[in-house]
Amino acid sequence: MMRILLVENSHNVARSFSYLRGQTDIAVVKPYCYEKFPAPKEFDAIIVTGGRDSIGDSKYFPYLKIEAQFLLRAMNLRVPILGICLGCQIIADALGGIVSVSSFELGWIEITLTTEGLENPLFRNVPRSFHAFERHRDEIICLPPGAIRLAKSDSCKIQAFQCRDKPIWGVQFHPENKRCKNRAMDAIKETNNTILRNFLEYTRR
Repeated sequence: MMRILLVENSHNVARSFSYLRGQTDIAVVKPYCYEKFPAPKEFDAIIVTGGRDSIGDSKYFPYLKIEAQFLLRAMNLRVPILGICLGCQIIADALGGIVSVSSFELGWIEITLTTEGLENPLFRNVPRSFHAFERHRDEIICLPPGAIRLAKSDSCKIQAFQCRDKPIWGVQFHPENKRCKNRAMDAIKETNNTILRNFLEYTRR
C-alpha cells in the first residue's frame, strides 16, 4: 500500500483527508507542535496542508523554516509533493519564490487553468474552469525559478504551479474541502477529488 506523509500545519486539518485511509497508509506529522520529521525516503508521497500561520511571521513560528528544510530534503530525493494553501506557499518560498500579503479570498472561487495547466497530469480530466474553496490572505506573487504557472483566479494570479521536470506541485485552493453537503455541489466536489486522485496516481508510477 502507498505510504503518504501528511504534514499537518494546523490542528485537526488531517481529518479532511481521512477518506484516503484504506487506499493509502497515512502518517501524520505536526510541525507546529515541533514533532520530529521522519525520513522522507520512507514515503511514496508527501501532502503539505494549509494552516493559520503566515510565511511572513516565520520569526514567530520557527517551525515554518524547519518544515521548509525538510521539504527541500524530500525534493532532493524526488519524493512527490503536493502543497495546499500554506503548504503551497512554504514550497514556493523555500525554492526562491516570493510570498506576500495580498487580497483576501474566502469561499468557493472560480479557478481557471492556464494552457500549461490543461496539459499537466495534476489536472487531467479537470475542466478549464472549476470552483474550489479558498481561505487565504497571503499569496505567491512571484514563482520560484523554473516553476510553471498552472492556474489562476481573478484576484490571485498564481493558484497552482509545478516545479519544471520535478514531481512538486502547489495549489493555493483546498481540493480536500468537503464543507458543502448538497447535490448542487457534487460536481464541484468530484472535480476537486479528481485533482487529489491525479496526484496519488502520479506517485504510483
